[in-house]
Amino acid sequence: METKTDACILSDFHPFNDFHYKGCAYNALVPILGYYKRSPLHLFINDIAIYSTQDCASSVSVRYISQQSIEESLLELGIEMAPVAFNEQLLSGLQRAIRNNNPVMLWVDSYYQEMRRDTYGKMHWPHALVVHGFDNVSRQCHIIEHKHRETLSYTNTTITFDCLERSYNGFRETFMGQEGIEQVHIFSDQPSYVEFNMQDAERIPVLEDQYARYLQFVEAHQEEILEGIAVLEEFASGLPEKFRSGEADPALAKEWIEQFNHIVSGKQAEMLKVQQFNNPALCEIVSSIILHWVAVRKIAARYAFAKTLSDESVIEIQTGIEKICLEERQYLNTLLSGCQD
Repeated sequence: METKTDACILSDFHPFNDFHYKGCAYNALVPILGYYKRSPLHLFINDIAIYSTQDCASSVSVRYISQQSIEESLLELGIEMAPVAFNEQLLSGLQRAIRNNNPVMLWVDSYYQEMRRDTYGKMHWPHALVVHGFDNVSRQCHIIEHKHRETLSYTNTTITFDCLERSYNGFRETFMGQEGIEQVHIFSDQPSYVEFNMQDAERIPVLEDQYARYLQFVEAHQEEILEGIAVLEEFASGLPEKFRSGEADPALAKEWIEQFNHIVSGKQAEMLKVQQFNNPALCEIVSSIILHWVAVRKIAARYAFAKTLSDESVIEIQTGIEKICLEERQYLNTLLSGCQD
């Protein structure tokens, strides 16, 4: 920690740009775990990704089911949360927390963030960021932030006190209590301000125990997982008929890219899990699934750019997803065989 009379900056805060997992709140939370010397694996192993349909089966994505809440997962890591619905004394609250070595996660409206070229003055957008320092002389807070919601370009940067307050107040005015906000939030009570502190530095879950619990969780939900794979198979089988007319749908192409990005991110998180399980067979299957999804996403990107999708491209997507379905079943069988060991 770097401390001065008028400033305090918590050190060892590093952006997470490996992939975009579920939402921006996770990209804010992972650096907090890093600050406390905790691995993000403890978050990812809490979830199972299941394929699901979007917009009347015109697209597919993933939904997540979790073993426990984020709050419970953090407590298992020895990390305690102090959530506040809305902090009327934002700057003094931040300074007190940081002087106590406690980082803070805030929800803001990016419409008011001058650094956000994609949203500033253009679009109201709910967003989570982590504050880990302040300087009263320059009147700035130290945060981790990116410049565009569709890129992984998180970096350590600063935001002025005035801009942070406007963005924070804007979140309350535009989003607090609004329908749908729970979709971008990760905490049960949907606070706009969360202070974190290390309650028990010695409390670190045993990886083998987490692996065993994860396998049991997968086994308990295997029917849902298989139903999700069936959804994906149905999506693939319907592609030739859907594009028989040859008409382009730019909105669909954009939706595909967004949802396929979510899928790839979920599979990258899955890879992080299996790499820790010391099972080369699982790693090989997940790696192949990721490569197939990246190839499918590339075709969707060409569709968005060219505004047309050839018959050959439709068959490429269909074939790629059919291979993915086979590998997903293989992955599930290989994973569950660990429950019998």
